[in-house]
Amino acid sequence: MKPLLAAVAVLALALPASSQAAFPGRNGRILFTSADRLYTVDPAGGPWTRLVADETRQGQAAWSPDGARVAFRVGPDGDSEIWVVNADGTGAHPITDTPNPAANDPRYSSQPAWSPDGRQIVFRSDRRDNNPDVWIMDADGANPRPLVTTPGDERYPALSPDGTRLVYRSDIDGDPEIYVARADGTDPVKLTDNAIFDSAPSWSPDGARIAFERGELGADDPRNATYATMELWTMAADGSDQQRLTVNDVHDEGPAWAPDGSGAVVFTRDDKVNSDLWIRDAAGAERRLTDAPSLEESPDWQALPSEAGAPPSEPPASTPAQSPSTTPRPAARIVLLTRRARVSRTGRLAVRVRCVAPCAGTLSLTRGGVRLARAPLRAAAGRTVLVRLRLGPRTLRRLRAARRLAVDVRAARGRLVLVAPR
Repeated sequence: MKPLLAAVAVLALALPASSQAAFPGRNGRILFTSADRLYTVDPAGGPWTRLVADETRQGQAAWSPDGARVAFRVGPDGDSEIWVVNADGTGAHPITDTPNPAANDPRYSSQPAWSPDGRQIVFRSDRRDNNPDVWIMDADGANPRPLVTTPGDERYPALSPDGTRLVYRSDIDGDPEIYVARADGTDPVKLTDNAIFDSAPSWSPDGARIAFERGELGADDPRNATYATMELWTMAADGSDQQRLTVNDVHDEGPAWAPDGSGAVVFTRDDKVNSDLWIRDAAGAERRLTDAPSLEESPDWQALPSEAGAPPSEPPASTPAQSPSTTPRPAARIVLLTRRARVSRTGRLAVRVRCVAPCAGTLSLTRGGVRLARAPLRAAAGRTVLVRLRLGPRTLRRLRAARRLAVDVRAARGRLVLVAPR
């Protein structure tokens, strides 16, 4: 699929919501789509900031867990790809190139959502027999593989904040329902079971609850009489304790939780006259965030790393406060982007990392507590750098014999697979 530089709008229909998982942290900016372009806005309101300054059709965007990157879809329905861009709008690049069987048979990749460690992305694709399934790939687009494959239509995949569970929507039983499975896609369990429309699941920051949209069949299409029946609901992560959040005669969709654990959600409200973003707090108070004649949709709330010494957010009244033992760690300052590295015949290799905050120190490869290689690392906040290292002769001989070695990457809190020279 090649991104289109221009397109003609033939029908104004809302794009499906993005996949959602609220990662714990401080509340940052809210990302959303308006007129096929990506913008961010402060949750208190104010001017919008355009994220990607080109004319491709953009949508279904999701913040990375550290708030430093955004994954999003580019292209028309049925022929889209997934791109990644830095939070400041730089470095936009595609990470998928979905194979098209023929010129008249395009396939797509869409609805990206990050893993909590930022190393992988789950997404929706019809690359298998033109059937929409849930897939997963490395954050650089490498190693794509299916997670959920059924004869049905799977959408909105999202990994839980602890990385152990996968939520998604499927119509395998005849109507859209929400399922949760293990992170590898096995052992799926149906959380909703009815004859209506359940979709767009979104994890709370502690992984205890799932927000979603529910309406009569056809409520996802503004041309249908049932469009205004779509409301916001939440449920426990096992499907119990289903609670309705909104009660009105307008269309509410696409909830995304605030990262700070306050219980607030941002969502899209469409009264068929205008579609804007709204914020609802845990007590039920609502306020309009955007007010424009365009269609604003698919919001996602940025999680910023917690500040040392900052007081914890006040939890919602219906949710018990987290104990210190269950409070998530702040996001890593250095994110490992390379998961597999081919070593040269002389023992040289390169590792790509991203510095969320300014980096100044040493990047080391270790195995069993023994250091195998090290190199200086220095970069400004938000920069992605290539660190070049060299293994010693003894380690290189061991790698040649084993063909592969898994090593720890110190400072980035990650693991890397070394592959022997060809």
